[in-house]
Amino acid sequence: MRQFHVVILLPMLCVLSVGAREAKSQTTWEVPGDDAHIKGAMALASAGDLILVTDTIDDTVLSVPIRMKAGVSIEVVPGEIATVYSALDTSITFPQQTYGSGTTTRVSGIRFTGSGSTGIKLKIMSGTGDVVIEGCTFENATFGIEGLIIGSGVTLAIRNNTFQTGYNGMWLQGAPYATTVERNVFDSCPGAGIILEAGAPLIQQNTIVDCGDGIVFGGFITPEPYLWNNLVVNCTDRGIGAMAVLALSYNNAYGNGTDYDASYGGGTPYGNFSQDPFFCASEFTVHVNSVCTPASNASGQRIGAMGIGCASGNLANTTTLSTSTVEGALVNVTSDFGVPSTKTLTINSGITLRFDTNDESNLGSDGSENELVVVGTLDVNGVNGTPVIFESAQGSPAEGDWWGLNAQDGYVTMEYATVRHSQYGAHMNVQGGSITNCTFASNQLQDIGV
Repeated sequence: MRQFHVVILLPMLCVLSVGAREAKSQTTWEVPGDDAHIKGAMALASAGDLILVTDTIDDTVLSVPIRMKAGVSIEVVPGEIATVYSALDTSITFPQQTYGSGTTTRVSGIRFTGSGSTGIKLKIMSGTGDVVIEGCTFENATFGIEGLIIGSGVTLAIRNNTFQTGYNGMWLQGAPYATTVERNVFDSCPGAGIILEAGAPLIQQNTIVDCGDGIVFGGFITPEPYLWNNLVVNCTDRGIGAMAVLALSYNNAYGNGTDYDASYGGGTPYGNFSQDPFFCASEFTVHVNSVCTPASNASGQRIGAMGIGCASGNLANTTTLSTSTVEGALVNVTSDFGVPSTKTLTINSGITLRFDTNDESNLGSDGSENELVVVGTLDVNGVNGTPVIFESAQGSPAEGDWWGLNAQDGYVTMEYATVRHSQYGAHMNVQGGSITNCTFASNQLQDIGV
């Protein structure tokens, strides 16, 4: 006998006690508050200080580069834009200096633009501090990041940046062993995405698309760099210059002139492959069934810089949608999305599924309205204050924009979810499950049907 329980629980009041935080010793220099330009704020700062850009600025008249001081960080308030461009050679330089133990020198959130220049130049580094370049955009410059980096103690992290440069994205003539280049996007760099001439960095989970070369090497490098879980697509020449045989694992080079250049004794060992990543319409996110998702490849990790961004058709593998697997916590459902009898779809707190109105899969009860069709198992695990949201993808959402959750069999458990803008809300004809602390709003015909 089919059983389905609707449970209504009273909200609980939680009290959280937080101890007092210790006062920070750093000084924050605001741009444009304390100085109109980043360069001027850098002259005021000393080790341990933060330069915080609090309003959109356009620093495109630099006569000389901004010289980073060891232990000083530059950050941009989210939503603001700090554009930097030097008419000469380099916009920001990390000069030859010592990066002391326990210090962090960071550049975060800057937009570099302008042809014929280098965004960031890394010179000789010594010491044992941390150097971080993250969340920046490099546009049109000859090089996004150019590095002559000598020093075994410095920890260098280059992550979550976007390179759309006039020639090469990143050229590292040397790199400390403790260097990580990860989750960067290199888009349409006519030279190469990454060039490495010395050092043994960890290069992982980068996406390189429509460049001349993907990841290449200036010679035979020893010890070998580590290339893991990178995605290289549609480069006109080489995808990956695969010289580091023992350290080349679970990369996907697809549709390049040569996917894996074996001229250095490389090839495709240790789980490397060439398969269509199935990009979504939004830049370089991937379909829920892409081989680049953790559920669909042997590494169990994402391949490339971007996570899941869209879903349609039947789920190919048991999958968890979470803030670690979904890009920006948003999945666009472009046609009927189905959970087959042998599969489980788990959706964790903070994830939003937005349903388009164009049904091309025809998996459910309606040939024109998109549905989440469940025959297997659906586990929705929102939390109080951070629900899972099922809603319309329309710019001006209205009742009936999409069909709703159409559970035809299997098991459905929903806790702290919001379902809105549908025709039928959650229609349940299942073996068992529960709906707990859920919100139904602006649904056209019903909220819950059993």
